[in-house]
Amino acid sequence: TMVVSLLHMVFDFLAFKNDITFWKNRKSMEGLSVRTLFLNIGSQVVIFLYLLDNDTSWMILLSTGVGVLIEGYKITRAVVVKIKWQNGLPRLSYEDRDSSYANTTKAFDEQAMRYLSWLLLPLLVGYSIYSLYYNTHKSWYSW
Repeated sequence: TMVVSLLHMVFDFLAFKNDITFWKNRKSMEGLSVRTLFLNIGSQVVIFLYLLDNDTSWMILLSTGVGVLIEGYKITRAVVVKIKWQNGLPRLSYEDRDSSYANTTKAFDEQAMRYLSWLLLPLLVGYSIYSLYYNTHKSWYSW
């Protein structure tokens, strides 16, 4: 168990290092999807909260938490994130950093996400209802 845990930590570290290096040296967003970055950070946050709720080991929590932070870093490299206050509540907005992304990749990104959402949203709602009905959860938060 110790050897596997150690290897897991080494491979996580190498993956994180390569991910940061790729995004640090990236000058253009051409061919990369900003919407996928937002989906990834949403997924990572849900996974982190699920692991936190289920009393997972600190090693896995640390690895997942660092993954969430790296996803946030990738978003700040891809877009300019701004916090605007409306009616006393913070609202996040973003602008594309790269004009070539807006011209070429963005149209394909929008089209792919539209088709993907037609498939994934009904599946997500269906599975959520199934999980609520057939599985036991610790709380509404866990569901």
